[in-house]
Amino acid sequence: MSQLTICELNAENLFISLDHYYGGGFDGLSEGQWKKLALPQLKKKQKPLRKLWGLASAIQDIKPDVLMMIEVGGAESLELFNKYFLDDLYKPLFLESNSSRSIDLAFLIKKDLALSARAISNREIPIEVEAYQGKFAGRLSRDIAELHLFKDEEVQLILLLTHLKSKISTDRDFQGNDVRKAEALTLASHYTQLRTKYSSVPIVVGGDFNSDLSSPELEPLAHTDLTDFHYILGTAKEDRISLVHFDYKGVAHPQTLDYLLVSPQLKDRVVRDKSSTYRYRSFFDVPHPLPKTFSERYMMPSDHFPLVLTLDLALRF
Repeated sequence: MSQLTICELNAENLFISLDHYYGGGFDGLSEGQWKKLALPQLKKKQKPLRKLWGLASAIQDIKPDVLMMIEVGGAESLELFNKYFLDDLYKPLFLESNSSRSIDLAFLIKKDLALSARAISNREIPIEVEAYQGKFAGRLSRDIAELHLFKDEEVQLILLLTHLKSKISTDRDFQGNDVRKAEALTLASHYTQLRTKYSSVPIVVGGDFNSDLSSPELEPLAHTDLTDFHYILGTAKEDRISLVHFDYKGVAHPQTLDYLLVSPQLKDRVVRDKSSTYRYRSFFDVPHPLPKTFSERYMMPSDHFPLVLTLDLALRF
């Protein structure tokens, strides 16, 4: 294996229930018929069938060896997505997080990957939040999911996946900034501990950070030796956009919320022509432009665009 392709993907509410499915395939099913395959209490959560096919098409186009997935609605949803939409090509590794909405973190590992994998949850790591009312103890909004890739029982690569606090405000935390900063500090600290423990092992840190990397709340990450792969590539700002937010007036606000950061060992191993923020494609394989309206965004397989990072592993680290 000379190259490894990693894809970070916020799948936007990946809920699949097939409790009333009795075989026969999904071709020709209307969205209404698709919803009826779910348990009654899960029909509203059932991700639209056309969006699932859209996600599958993007993944088949990217051909990742490892998928770092966000907003996965349970282990069963992940397994069903892999089985019915990805031809069962991957080994699912699901990690239940602290999410109050049951949108958790997971990994899909290519079954023919010449590396073995082990996933670790760190959701119990405490955080300390500094707010204007004072400090208080908290917990991660989701998790810092950890994936170790082995060869001959020796760790070759570590992936950290997280989904930091959203920008939904609470009575004591405007736009979640205080909690998100505490989570970023914890993420940076955990990464630093791993760098000390596995000094020769390269690490990739990724996920939906729910803020720009240059924002004050993500400053703890700037004090590590991590580098945004887009910085290495010199990617134009517009090509880094991973979500377009629409305010109550319908005005578009392009944002870069998803990241893949690499440790120093990987800075010279990023394969330039196989790494990017992916754009969903039309029937004619033409990349769609960024959505200009909320309706256009709703038609996308996910409100987030996937990130693709291909690493050259030809040389030993």
